[in-house]
Amino acid sequence: MKAATVIAARRLSVRHLTMALLLALACLVLAPQPAVAEEGSPYRLEIPGQLIDVGGYRLHIYCRGEGQPVVIMDAGLGDSSYEWLDIQSSLAEHVKACIYDRAGYGWSEPAPQPRTSGHIAEELLILLTSVDLPAPYVLVGHSFGGYNMQVFARRNPELTAGLVLVDSSHPDQVERYLAPPIRVKLAPEVNKGRHTRVHLARPKMHPKLPARLKGIVMAMLSHGVARRAIAEEYVNFRQSARDVKSAPPMPDIPLFVISRSQRVWPEGEKGNRMEALWLELQTELALQSPRHAHIIAGESGHHIHLDQPQLVLAAIRNVIDAARLTRDPPPTYYAGEVPKRLVFKRARLASYTLN
Repeated sequence: MKAATVIAARRLSVRHLTMALLLALACLVLAPQPAVAEEGSPYRLEIPGQLIDVGGYRLHIYCRGEGQPVVIMDAGLGDSSYEWLDIQSSLAEHVKACIYDRAGYGWSEPAPQPRTSGHIAEELLILLTSVDLPAPYVLVGHSFGGYNMQVFARRNPELTAGLVLVDSSHPDQVERYLAPPIRVKLAPEVNKGRHTRVHLARPKMHPKLPARLKGIVMAMLSHGVARRAIAEEYVNFRQSARDVKSAPPMPDIPLFVISRSQRVWPEGEKGNRMEALWLELQTELALQSPRHAHIIAGESGHHIHLDQPQLVLAAIRNVIDAARLTRDPPPTYYAGEVPKRLVFKRARLASYTLN
């Protein structure tokens, strides 16, 4: 019995040491001037950004670069903000670009329930105000992060310069996939007063996630705090969709929607219908603003920002350009049309009305 206890303790020590080494290595790569995580954070090592109190718990935000409008990026459900680091690095050469961890993810502390897009958008507003980042913002959201950014933009039009949705969730997708003839459930039903258990598979690293980040991302997404946050977001996915639908209409802002082209649904007639419906929903997202562009990524699955980061980077830069022209119209000596940056490789322009 005593020997077994010693062996278990050694295994535990090795596991903790391995995780600590991965985290320390990531911090060396990411943080030239890091802060220190305090009591309450899932990790106790140096962090790349700041921990900001948003009402009794703290969220982590990491910004680089200078210039406006400030770009804010949000990850998908069960994904990591570190997926955006390379895009952030490129943007930081010309503008201030920020990634942040939703409550319970990464370096951020857990937050009260329920974890819905309405609450997440409120927290983001407090975070951006508290860290003194001047508006307006270009918001970028992938998948479920697109829910959060749509809610923020629609509730705070005066703070929003533009929006980029990367294969984003649509607020009607659960009902429309559940309806005949598809009849596929994408999110659980939650009854009041009844606890819903969600089994989460082990996190999978996207093959194009930079190798230097895979250890830190796996460690963070495997942590119990993160697993609970992911489960809570999934359980409340339907309420998040209602939060999007109940928000005010989308403001007249530059809106880019980037949609995948690679198949993710099964082969066969049912899978064909599911693929066609996804493209239909993506088209509807673009039509929320009269000033929109819809891009079909020619070589991407759901994680377009990892499969074709230059395409997403180009879309963000287009929105920045359009937002700057809205704020500072071109001088009167311009002859003809204002130049566009619309140059996309390995992609198809489905629609364009950005001017």
